[in-house]
Amino acid sequence: MVFKKCIEAGALIINETVVKECIIENSKVIGVRTDRPDGDIYADVVVLADGVNSLLAKSLGFHKEWRKDQVALAVMEELKLPSDKIEERFNLDKGMGATIEMFGDGTLGMVGTAFIYTNKDHISIGCGALLSQISERNVKPYELLEYIKQHPVIKPLIAGSEASEYYAHLIPEGGYNSIPKLIGDGVLVVGDAAQFVNGIHREGSNLGMTSGRFAAETIIHAKKLGKFNEQTLSRYKELLKESYVMKDLKKYKNASTTMEENPHFFNHYIPATNKIMSEMFTVDGLSKWEKQKLAIKHMAGGKSILSMGMDGFKIWRAMK
Repeated sequence: MVFKKCIEAGALIINETVVKECIIENSKVIGVRTDRPDGDIYADVVVLADGVNSLLAKSLGFHKEWRKDQVALAVMEELKLPSDKIEERFNLDKGMGATIEMFGDGTLGMVGTAFIYTNKDHISIGCGALLSQISERNVKPYELLEYIKQHPVIKPLIAGSEASEYYAHLIPEGGYNSIPKLIGDGVLVVGDAAQFVNGIHREGSNLGMTSGRFAAETIIHAKKLGKFNEQTLSRYKELLKESYVMKDLKKYKNASTTMEENPHFFNHYIPATNKIMSEMFTVDGLSKWEKQKLAIKHMAGGKSILSMGMDGFKIWRAMK
């Protein structure tokens, strides 16, 4: 449907084509060099949407090699399971779906998340964590995923399923502080290539689509003016700045770094919260007052009230 709409609007869709590099003339990007038999492609403006690594933006000097703490490595497996089994196990009405997000133990305390998404006849299960921590701890991503699959809460949900596909993908996590140069003469950068991912809210597709729309609006404006230089294309940055894209990325600009520098946020406070909730809703003869005192003890974990307060302030400052 999307391709059909594009073609109706006059777009030329070229599939299975590798773009090798940008074509530059007089310091302006005027097209791309490809591996297709018909040769190079020329355009007034080239939009770089080549993913987190964005080799094209890197070749233009828009960014350097990303550090390990600026990207997360995510792995996902597709597990085939009949729709009636999915609906039964996840307590779903026919045609409905479920999303489960996991924090803490699912990534062995590393900064990241694990997840389950139900689909019509298969389940998507995966996890992701900062590449810096995966590397430091020498954790193999497929072993981490297998650990999640064997968890006593997860194992019954996927029992009898059949693995059909496996994915691994780098995800931008640097956020606002890692945004590369976004415009040049005849070129714009969008989506993952521009580090437009809000890791705190697990948002990426919406930021990518919004930045793509702003790029299109900017190019239409430039076309009317008949100018495709960096100054004219700077309208793209203005649109981003006024939108939720930049506002949200700026709001959480220090969140990932704060969490990595304070690993106990993941490997202490989250497990402690789980334990507290479990005990609070278990009928075992203890009064709620006694449970409340236990909750404070679990959450403190040997820390002083002052230390807990400082941790709370760090989280607030990273999220404000």
